[in-house]
Amino acid sequence: MSKPKDEIYFRNLLRDKFDGRTGYPLDLLTDDVDLEGDLGIDSLLVREVWAKAREETGLSTDVRPPKTPSIRELAKLLSEEASKS
Repeated sequence: MSKPKDEIYFRNLLRDKFDGRTGYPLDLLTDDVDLEGDLGIDSLLVREVWAKAREETGLSTDVRPPKTPSIRELAKLLSEEASKS
């Protein structure tokens, strides 16, 4: 599978992953929601979803996500890294 480079692709991937793991409806999982502060998603779950998204798109899984991320922030980092590889 080729590595997607589009930030929108990563936003949708992350939304689907967080929806599947938390049960939060997609309309709550907006681009700029603070996953921990606003939704109470703990850092372990954020790291789990981050690693799964990285694994599915062929990116290295040993990079940690930023603290108190938003979906937009995570997607931007994934997209930037994918475009370099």
